[in-house]
This record gives sequence, C-alpha cells and structure tokens, in this order.
Amino acid sequence: MLVNKTNKNIKVTYTYKLESSLCPSANTTQAIIVTVEGAPQITNIDEAPKLHCSGTEYTFNPTYDYITGSTVAIEWERQPNAHIEGSSSGSGRGSIRETLTNKTDAPVQVSYKMKISRSGCADDYTLYDINVTVYPEPKWTQQSTPLDICSGE
Repeated sequence: MLVNKTNKNIKVTYTYKLESSLCPSANTTQAIIVTVEGAPQITNIDEAPKLHCSGTEYTFNPTYDYITGSTVAIEWERQPNAHIEGSSSGSGRGSIRETLTNKTDAPVQVSYKMKISRSGCADDYTLYDINVTVYPEPKWTQQSTPLDICSGE
C-alpha cells in the first residue's frame, strides 16, 4: 500500500528487469510509473478558536488545500462532555457552528475531532484535534455586609 500524507501528487517509479536464461539478448528493463494522489489537508487548523465564552456560538470555518477538481468532505464530532449544556456531544459536516454553554463555575475543556477526506477514498483522510476552553458565564455575587456610602460619593 502506498500512502501519501502530503497534499500534492507524488510519482513512484517501479523498475522491473526481465531476464531469460534461454534468450539472453531478450533481457529488458521496464518502468511503471504510479501516481499516488495527495491527501486533503485543512490549512487554517491553527486558527481554530481555542478560548470561548459560555452561551455563545462557537464557529470554525475550515479551509483546505487539495488538488483541483477533486471533491472533499469535512466532518466533525465533539467528544461527550457532561458539563456542556444541551447535547453531551455533537457532530456535523463542514464548518463547526454550535452554542457551547458551560454549566459549571470553572473553565471546561471541549474536544473536537475534525476529519477531511477525499470523496471516493475511504482510507484517504487526515484527522485533526481541536481543543477549546469554554469559560463560564460571569455570575453576580452579593456582598454579605452592606457598604456605607457617604452622600455625594
């Protein structure tokens, strides 16, 4: 199996030497050239937001680099997390767009897997991890003792 993990086509040359003990003058060498197509790659994965405020829409629009004329599919899945309101996990195709609400008073880590694949080739894909810290919504806390304020302050 030939695997090309770049986004460019690579040519591989196989050279065969054909020999005959009965007819040495018929010995010959032949080459077969195979093109291994490049794997699609997300080019802006490092730009995926890593910090997020609870209760707002998280968005990441992936861009990719791949050979012209080929069709790619982008799929994502959010790993289960009981501290995120709504569904405990999520999934979709293309861009990530979903509201993340942190149900706790502390930052929560949310993990996504994003897969880009070439249509028609099930084993030709690249997998990425996106980790996002979702900060809780600010909460008002009342002071337990009243404050003395002078007139005019």
